Amino acid sequence: ADSIVSITPEDELYALFPKEEYHQIIRSVRLRAGIPSRNIYTTTGEPREVLQRDSAFLRESRFIPVSVLPVKASLAVHGPVFSLVSFRSKIIGVLIEHEDIANSFRVLFEVLWRFAGQLQREGSVTTQDVKVPLDTARSVPYAS
Repeated sequence: ADSIVSITPEDELYALFPKEEYHQIIRSVRLRAGIPSRNIYTTTGEPREVLQRDSAFLRESRFIPVSVLPVKASLAVHGPVFSLVSFRSKIIGVLIEHEDIANSFRVLFEVLWRFAGQLQREGSVTTQDVKVPLDTARSVPYAS
C-alpha cells in the first residue's frame, strides 16, 4: 500500500479530538488497512517521545517547533489524493485528486522531512523557542 505523508499541527488536532478518540476514529482505520505513514508534527510543547509508539502505529515521525513551522491546518497525501484540513473549532477541509498536486506536496514534504532530521541531529528541537534563520532553511538539500 502507498504510504501517507503528512504535516499535523497537534495543538489544533487535539484541541478538537481527544487523543483516544482520534486513535479510534482516524488512526485505527489506517492501521487496519496496513498503510504506513511518515508524519511531521508541530506543537507548542516539548517534542514527545514517539519512537516506541511509531512502529506499533506503522509510523515514522519527526518534530518541527511551531515557532519554525506555524501551520494551522493538516496537510496529507495518499496516492494521488492531497488533503488540507483545518481543525480549529470545527473540521473543514478539501480533497484534491490530482497526481501533479499530490507529487508537488510530496516534494515539499521531503524537504521539510530532511530539515526536521537535521534539527533533530543537531539537538535543536528541545523547546518551543527554537528560531531557525532563513539561511539555514536554504541549506536543506532538495528532494530527488
